[in-house]
Amino acid sequence: MEETGIIDNNASIGAKHSRLKGLLNSISIAGSDNPLVEVEYKGKHSNVILTTQGESTLKIFGE
Repeated sequence: MEETGIIDNNASIGAKHSRLKGLLNSISIAGSDNPLVEVEYKGKHSNVILTTQGESTLKIFGE
């Protein structure tokens, strides 16, 4: 994400984490019918799991 400019490479670790968390929350909204990812928050570490809907979305866009 830093390479593409989505997250500022020069930002602090905390700022990067905050930006990433905001991006992930927008595609993993709790209670959503079709979240693209599921995020398991474990303190400073998180696991991001691509859902079936997320996999389908990536296939549509050719990733």
